[in-house]
Amino acid sequence: MVYKFLIKKIYILVILSILSIFSVNSVFSAVGATLVGYNGTNANPGPGSNSVSVNLPLGNLYYCTASVNGGSTIVPYFNILVDNSGYSVIGNNTQNSCSYTFNRGGPAGNGNNALIGLTINNYSQYLILDNLTFNFRKSATQSVSFNVNGQNETVFILLAAGSNNGQAGITTVTLPAGCSEINYEEAGPANNPNNAVYAAGCQDLAPGSYSFTFDANVGGPGTTNYASVFVYAFPVFTFELIPSSNLITEIPGKTITDNIQLTQLTGNTPLPVNLSCSTSNTNLGCYLSNNTATPNTTVTLYINSTTSITPGTYTVTINGISENNATNSTTITVNVPQELINVSSNPSSITLSPGSNSSTIITASDNYGDNLNISASCPSPLSCSFSGQNSVIIPSGGSTSLDISVPSSASQGLYIINVTATDIVTNKTQVNVTVVIENINIALNQTSGNLNSGQSISIQVSGTDNLGNNLTLRCLSPSSVTCSPAEVNITSGGSQIFTITAPNVNSYQQYNITFLGIDQVTGLSNISIFTLNVYPYPIIYIISPNNNTKSNYYGLNLTFYTNYPNVNITINGNKYNINVTPGINNIYLRYNNSSNGLPSLYNIIPNGGNISIELSTESYNNIVNSTGIYIYQLPEPVFNVSYTSPTPSNGYISNLWLLQIYGNVYDNTEGIDYCNIQFLNQSNNQWVTISSSTECNDVFYNGLLQEYSKYNGQYYQLYYRIYGYNNYGLYNITPEQVIYFSPNSQNITVINNSLTNNQINNIIQGSINNNIPIVVFPQGIYLVNLNINPQGKNIELLGSGNVLFEPANPGLPVINIESSNVNITNINIQTNLFALRLTNGTVNIYNSNINSGLFGIQVENPSILNIYNSTINGNIGAIYGTGTFQNSTIENSNIQSSVWGIYDNNPENIIINNNNINANIFGIDLDGNAINNTINNNNVDSNIFGIKLNNGYNNYIENNNIDSNIFGIDLGSGNNYILNDLIKVGSVFGLYETNNNYINNVTAYGGIFGLNIYGNASNIYDYNSQLGVAINNNGTINNLTVSTGTIDINYIGSGFINNANSFASSIINNTIQYNFASGILLIGSLNANITFTNIPTGNYIIEKIVGGSGNIISTNNTFSPSGFGIYALYYS
Repeated sequence: MVYKFLIKKIYILVILSILSIFSVNSVFSAVGATLVGYNGTNANPGPGSNSVSVNLPLGNLYYCTASVNGGSTIVPYFNILVDNSGYSVIGNNTQNSCSYTFNRGGPAGNGNNALIGLTINNYSQYLILDNLTFNFRKSATQSVSFNVNGQNETVFILLAAGSNNGQAGITTVTLPAGCSEINYEEAGPANNPNNAVYAAGCQDLAPGSYSFTFDANVGGPGTTNYASVFVYAFPVFTFELIPSSNLITEIPGKTITDNIQLTQLTGNTPLPVNLSCSTSNTNLGCYLSNNTATPNTTVTLYINSTTSITPGTYTVTINGISENNATNSTTITVNVPQELINVSSNPSSITLSPGSNSSTIITASDNYGDNLNISASCPSPLSCSFSGQNSVIIPSGGSTSLDISVPSSASQGLYIINVTATDIVTNKTQVNVTVVIENINIALNQTSGNLNSGQSISIQVSGTDNLGNNLTLRCLSPSSVTCSPAEVNITSGGSQIFTITAPNVNSYQQYNITFLGIDQVTGLSNISIFTLNVYPYPIIYIISPNNNTKSNYYGLNLTFYTNYPNVNITINGNKYNINVTPGINNIYLRYNNSSNGLPSLYNIIPNGGNISIELSTESYNNIVNSTGIYIYQLPEPVFNVSYTSPTPSNGYISNLWLLQIYGNVYDNTEGIDYCNIQFLNQSNNQWVTISSSTECNDVFYNGLLQEYSKYNGQYYQLYYRIYGYNNYGLYNITPEQVIYFSPNSQNITVINNSLTNNQINNIIQGSINNNIPIVVFPQGIYLVNLNINPQGKNIELLGSGNVLFEPANPGLPVINIESSNVNITNINIQTNLFALRLTNGTVNIYNSNINSGLFGIQVENPSILNIYNSTINGNIGAIYGTGTFQNSTIENSNIQSSVWGIYDNNPENIIINNNNINANIFGIDLDGNAINNTINNNNVDSNIFGIKLNNGYNNYIENNNIDSNIFGIDLGSGNNYILNDLIKVGSVFGLYETNNNYINNVTAYGGIFGLNIYGNASNIYDYNSQLGVAINNNGTINNLTVSTGTIDINYIGSGFINNANSFASSIINNTIQYNFASGILLIGSLNANITFTNIPTGNYIIEKIVGGSGNIISTNNTFSPSGFGIYALYYS
């Protein structure tokens, strides 16, 4: 279309603005954008600075097209998209206005200006199709091309033309089909304007190439037409609705669903779509899960119907419309089927005997999926029910059991049961069940019998059938009971003899043998039960102790087995009867109060000696068995109490009012022992019990001692003794002892647990300063952080009774020892962090229990640490010596930790003896350079390392029981002694060494490698490891025993398993001279793969020169030994 602009438009801003507001919305619809309105102006203002502006309707986007002429350029107040030398400018703005300024100069014809502004509501993001500038020196027609790609688009075309001098504008614009002018503004003469602006729009252009032309006029010489072009587009949003199923089935009265996929087809911005649905029948309804949705999503369509709907085909239509007026719809076909009910019975025919019952499974289905009511009409005298009910409701496709009972009075014949299935709208379907009454009788000549183990009995079985059909008789017995024959066929009224054989049993057993009669025509069956009672041969024997055992205790624990509950026990000729549970039992003969009502030992052998025991039992059919007579030798009953350390010796003279009395009770009667510690009241010569407990030890001090002491002119004397007794009435009294206290004896410092931490620390330091070597803590809980620094003096923290230290400040050690000499006795410590820190000095710990969340005992600098008869528990380390402790002893204690049981860095002269050590990672870890340490008689249990020795020499690991998952003993150094150790390992190595150590009498159980040995070893035993023993380097292995796995040997040099170098020097084989290289003496049969290494280059043969007649067993340097012999390696 060609538009010719002949009318000069001046000052029509208000009119155009009103028109744009009320008329433009109808121009564009269902597109990428709509034109809300526009406004334009043109003028020829006076000289000087001028401002030009237009206001626009409100909308989403605002575009501005401006031009001037005659020596002045535009200063725009909008964003520039295209600018040609400042004479023609196209841009956009964020505000609803377009404005600019320019400065008019020169002749009167200069300073013409034109401006157009557009307001656009967009539905997508705009695309720039073209932005160009042209400069014309003479009038010309210009063509501009642009492309629409992939989708329909709404396109806007903006033109502007201005000049530097004189006339330069746009006179004629030719647009492509589908496009139309929006506005044109010019300034200057008609048909030859000084400048002009132009706007056009294309509602919905399909993909393709387009072009338009415009005529640019030039007024004369020296004039340049500066033209700007900006073409932009908004992609048109479209969508489609796609159901997951175009055909669905609806059941009356129910709701079904279908998924509707909302998919965007075109456009670069998805828009919300309003959705609705409608149906073709009033009895069919629909609704959507969402009435507004954004494409690419799924909404759910719900379709429901009333029960009044008739079977047939209907439609549901789903419509969608977006805010840019794009529409789409889809239609779904809905099928409402006819209702069908099916009912069946399995089995449909049943044969029963009078007095019996059976059942049949009724299955019913309804294509509507409705629940079904199942009922049955049962002819007399039969009775029918559904689990006791006359009818039952089941879901469609479900089943129920129809129970049928036949009274014993029923006559044989044919009976029809009518079963009806009814749905909610009273449709129903029937099925018939046929019942035939039959009577089968199985009779036994006896219904029970008693047998001994292995005996047999014969049973006559007869069978009759009222229909006269032949029968199959089967004998069904437990697997241990034999019944012969297993199956026979008889005529109705016939019989068969069956033989039943009892199994051998160890206890009374009862078995039910079933005789089954089956009608060979109808399959109906009946049974009769025979009860078999089987009595075992009586078994009784003594498990422990063995006959002629000599006991260390005046008591006898007898373990025995019997398979009968009634047991006679004869003790030194006297018989007693006891009742036990068949199986393993225990009886206990004691000084007093023997078990099972048996006499006490004191009434049998009061002074010890031999006791004879015989056990017997008798079966229900009077078969007797006995153990025979067992003789046991019991010692004389002994109960004795004696003094132990630290009880002072008799007549000891003390300068402190302190007395520790410890006793040991020896009681071979295995009674419960008690001790009374007694002082002599020297006024009336009576003994007074001061302390009573099962512990048999106590601490006495100060006033109590002074109360019972008497001055003899030189000393204060106190007499004491221990009165021990047990629950059997045995007792013993220690010889009385005396202790003398000098007249100037000092009172022992006694701590009260109500004192503060500072007060307790001050009291201890005062005792040290005053040379009072003992501080007593009576029973109780103490909140302390003790800092002890004797500086060579002696101080002992002595607990009396149950004494517990807890931290006053949890962040500090409970006890911090800075120097020698400190004893800690009968003190328990409980803390979440630090229990005892040894900064320096010597500490001795006796009979104490330390429990810490981090380190039980932490040694920071070289110190001496002795621990006896104590329990140390630290979550990270029980005993942890980063600063090393040397010349120390850990003995008779329990050590527990999640990481390190005992860790010491650079230990020297440490004795770890007779302890139980349990740690998750390291049982005992001697790190650094370990010298002259002894680890003996310990039980070590660890998850990774039992005992780890990193470096050092002359360390003894002896007589230990080690249980570890990864490494039992891990040796990283040589010249240590591994003697008489028992190692149990779960996963990898029992003993692992990488240097030559002295190993003798070591036994390993389990693991991948029982032992990895590097050098000399003797008396090595490996049991149940996966790969046996790995032996490396050279040396001698004497007495190697392997139960499973192989021996992997990397042999270097000579002298392996007894040196055999002297047995041969050379040999000629096949005219080739071979020289002797090495030899091995094997004693016993080994499963091994032996390789000689570090030998001269050459050809090799291995001969078995002793025990094998010189036969060649290998032609290289590797061989598998074949039993006892001397194996020699030769090379040429």
